[in-house]
Amino acid sequence: MTSLHNSLAKISQQYTVFVKDQVLTEQQLNSISDYLDDQVRLSRTALTGVGIILGLKVSRTDTALQLSKGLGITADGDLLVNYQPQRFDRFKEYPLQAPKYPPFGTEDGRIPLMQLIPEGEADTDTDIDAEAKPIDELDSSGLVFVLLAEAYIEDKDICTGTNCDNGSRTYTSRPRLLATHAEFAQQLLGSTPTRQSLELTLEKLQRRYPEAVTLSPGINTQSEWFKQLRSACDSAFTQLHGDLTSFGQLIQPLLQAHIESDSEGSSSSGWATRLAAIHNRSRTETSRLLYYYEFLGDLAQGWNELLDSLAELQPHYLMTASDAAKHLLLGGVAGTAPRQGFYPSPARADNSLTRVRFQLDKLNALLIQFGWSHISALKITPSSSVDPSVPGYYQAALFDHWSFDVSRRGRSRYLLGYQADNNQPLGGAESPLLRRQSEFDYYRIEGVIGKSFSSTESTLRKLIRQHHLPFSVTGTLVEGDFRQVIKPHFRPRWGLRDFQYLLKQDLTYQLQDVSQFSSQFKNAVIREADDNRIRDGDIADIKLQVSTRDADINRGALSAISLLQKPALSADEQQSFNAEIGQVIKTAGLFKNDVAKVSNTHFPTSFDQLIVNRSPIWVDWIDRINKEQDKKDTEDHLLPNFINRHPGLEVAAGVPRGGTFVLLYNSGGTIVGSAMLSHYIEPALEETARPTLPRLDPPFQAIPIPGIKVMPSLDFEIERKITNFGDNLNKRIDEKIQFQSVYSDVFKNSLGIVRDLYAADSGTKLTTTKDRLIGDQLADALANQLVALETQIQTYDLKIQQTDSVEERERLQTKKSQAQEQMASSMVELADYTAKEPTLATSSGSQLAVEKIVTGSTALSGNQAAIELVKTGIEGIQDTSLRNNLNTRLGGRLGGF
Repeated sequence: MTSLHNSLAKISQQYTVFVKDQVLTEQQLNSISDYLDDQVRLSRTALTGVGIILGLKVSRTDTALQLSKGLGITADGDLLVNYQPQRFDRFKEYPLQAPKYPPFGTEDGRIPLMQLIPEGEADTDTDIDAEAKPIDELDSSGLVFVLLAEAYIEDKDICTGTNCDNGSRTYTSRPRLLATHAEFAQQLLGSTPTRQSLELTLEKLQRRYPEAVTLSPGINTQSEWFKQLRSACDSAFTQLHGDLTSFGQLIQPLLQAHIESDSEGSSSSGWATRLAAIHNRSRTETSRLLYYYEFLGDLAQGWNELLDSLAELQPHYLMTASDAAKHLLLGGVAGTAPRQGFYPSPARADNSLTRVRFQLDKLNALLIQFGWSHISALKITPSSSVDPSVPGYYQAALFDHWSFDVSRRGRSRYLLGYQADNNQPLGGAESPLLRRQSEFDYYRIEGVIGKSFSSTESTLRKLIRQHHLPFSVTGTLVEGDFRQVIKPHFRPRWGLRDFQYLLKQDLTYQLQDVSQFSSQFKNAVIREADDNRIRDGDIADIKLQVSTRDADINRGALSAISLLQKPALSADEQQSFNAEIGQVIKTAGLFKNDVAKVSNTHFPTSFDQLIVNRSPIWVDWIDRINKEQDKKDTEDHLLPNFINRHPGLEVAAGVPRGGTFVLLYNSGGTIVGSAMLSHYIEPALEETARPTLPRLDPPFQAIPIPGIKVMPSLDFEIERKITNFGDNLNKRIDEKIQFQSVYSDVFKNSLGIVRDLYAADSGTKLTTTKDRLIGDQLADALANQLVALETQIQTYDLKIQQTDSVEERERLQTKKSQAQEQMASSMVELADYTAKEPTLATSSGSQLAVEKIVTGSTALSGNQAAIELVKTGIEGIQDTSLRNNLNTRLGGRLGGF
C-alpha cells in the first residue's frame, strides 16, 4: 500500500550539476526536484512558521458543511490554501486503500475517518465499501475536522508479456477534508507541532513556591527556630527533587536533539543527585541553614522561569524531521474542540529556544556554584525586581548565568552582588551604596549569621545613616527572658523620662539650697550665742543641736544629689535615695523645731519648701512607671511577643524599601537568623545630652538667711529687762508674762520681731533703745506689721544693688514702692487707732506708738506717693496733740509737711 510522502523526513542536501554531453540518470534528475522541494518547504516552516495562519473553519447548514477560505502550513511544509469558501454535501468512509499515514494508525488499528466530498465534484473512488451519503445523515456534533495534504508517489506498473519497461512514477498532492471523533483529537495533536501537546506535557510539572517558615508565637527556643526553618527546607527539597527527576523523564528527551548537544552542562541527569548532596550537607550546617533556605528559593524561581520559557517555546522546535505532520487540525464545527494554532518561526524575532537554553544553564549553575562558606564580611547589596542582585552564597561564575536579558546584552559585569568584586565589576557595581538609591526596591544584607548582635546592629545603623538607606533595623531574642534582650533604651511614652530628668535637676538645686541654708542658719545661731544674745543655759544645747542637724542635712543632701546625677537607679539605689531624701526632710523639720524658741519665720524657707515639696515622690513614682514601660518595651523584643505584634514577620536575608530588617539572636548575643517586615519600625532613640535646667530662684528672698530671723529667747529677754528697768520691773514683767501667755503663738509665727525698734529722730535723741510694747493687742500687731514691711523694703534695696539686669531692677523697684505705700497706710492706721483708743490716749502707749511710726518712716524715703499718703492721713486725725506731735517729728524726717 502507498504511504503519504513525508518530504522533510530526509532533507536533500545536494543535487546534480550537469555537464555537456552527460548521460543523465533518474537519480541525477530527481536530486534537483528533491532539493528544490525541500528548500521551499524549509523556507515555509523555518522562515514563516507552522499551523493555521487564518480561516479554514468548518461550519454547517442544513444541507452542507462549509470550509471557509484561509491558509495554513503543515509541519512538513505543505501550503494548504482555500481561496474561496468550499461546500461539502456528501461524505463517506475514508478508504482503507488510501495512502498510509502514521498519525491515523495502521490498517488494523486506524482511527475511524470520514471523507467529505465537495459539492459538484464526482466521486472518482471505486471502493464499493465507501459509498457517498448525503451530508444531512452525518452527525457533526462530536466530530473534529482534519485538513490533510494527501501527497504520495504512485508507481504505475505497465508490464506486459512481451514488454516490461515501466513509465515514470507520479507525485500527487491534493487536500482532503476528513472528519473523526473528538476523542482522537489528542492523538492527532500529539503527532503535530501544537502548543497544546507541549502544554499537556508541562501540566505534569508544577511551578514551585517554597513554603514560608511558620513563625508562630510558640517559638521559645533556638532549637524550635531551626526546626521550623528545617521543616520548610525539607518540604521545598522534596518538591524540587521530584521535579528535577521528572524533568529528565518528560522534557529532556524532547530537548535533547536541539539543546543538549550544543549546551554544555544542560543535562538534568545529575541535577537531582547534586541537590540531594546539598540537602544532606545541610544537616551539618545548622547555623547557616538560612543560606540553604534562600538557595532553595532561588532554585524554585529558576525552575519556574524554565517552565515559563518552555511554555513560550514554539512547539515545532521539539519535533524531529520524521515527526513532520502533513495535516492541520481544524477543530469542530464553529471552531469548537482542539484546534491547531499558528507558531511563528524563530526568524520572526522569536528567542524562546535561546531562553530555554539559558534557563537550563542557570539551573545547572545554581546547583554547581552554591556554597556554604562564600559569605564572610557584613555587606549590604541593593537589589530590584527588574535586576535582582546575586546572593553571596554563589561563586562569581554565576553572574554570567543569573539574568537572561543581562547576559544576552553582555552586561553581566554590571550586575550587583555580594561577590561583585570578583566579577571584574563595571558601572559602580563594586560600590553600589554610593549610587542613587531610588532605583532599588530591596536590599540584601548578608554576613550577619554567627556575628555579635550588638556590633552588627551598630554597624548597620551607621551604614543606614551614612548612605541614607530607606529601611531600619531591630532585633528579637529567640530564647531567654527579657533580662537578656539587647537593645538601645527606648524613651518612655508621654516624655516622662524627660519630665523626670527636669524634676531631678530641680530637686538637686533644692537640696543644694537646703544644704546652704542649713549651714548659714547654723552659723547665725552660733554667732548669736557667742554674742551673748542667747541665755547661757541654752547656748551649749543649741550650738550642739544646730551643728548636728546641719551635719546630717549636708551628708544626706550630698548622698541624695549623687544618686540624682545617675540616669537610672537600681532597685537598691532607689531605696537608698528614698531613705536619704526622707532623712533630709525629717532633719530639716527637727532643725527648725529645735531653734523655734530663738527664731521666727517671716515666710517659707528652703526647709519649708523641701518639706512640702512633692518632687521626691514624683521622681520615685515616675521612675517606677519608666521601669515598667522599659520592661514592657523589652519584653516586646522576645520572639513570641515580637511575632504577636508583627504577624507579617518573614524569614529573609534582606529587607524591602521602607521595611525593617530583623536580626534574630540567641541568649549569648549571637545572630542565628534574619527576617524582614514590610513596614518601618522607628529605630530606638539613643540617649542624647539634655539641656541643663537653669536655677529658678523665687523673686523674693530675704538676705542673708531667707525666712528666719534669730532673736534672743523670751526668757532671756525678760531677765535683761529686769536688770535694766529696776524698780518698775515687776509691773513690766507681769505685763509681758500676761502678754506671753495670751499671744505667744501669734508672735512665734508672726512676721518677726526686729531689734532696735527705736531710732533717733533727726532732731531728737532717744534715751533708750530697748524694745517696748505699746500695751494694746491691735496697736502692737500694727507696729509689728511696720517692722515686717521695713524688713521687706530693706531687702528690696539690697536686691536692687546686687542685680545687673535693668528689667529685674525695675521689677524690684515696683515691688519696693508697693511695700512703701502699704507701710504708709499702716502708719496712718496705727496713728488713727492710737488717737481714737481712750486707753492709749491717756497712757504712755500713745508716745510709744508715735515712736514706732517715726522710726519706721525712714523706709519711705524716696517714695513721694507714700509720703503724701502719710501726710494726708495724719491731717485727718482729730486728736490735735497727736497730730501736731506727728507733724513735728515726721516733718524733719520726710522733708516737712
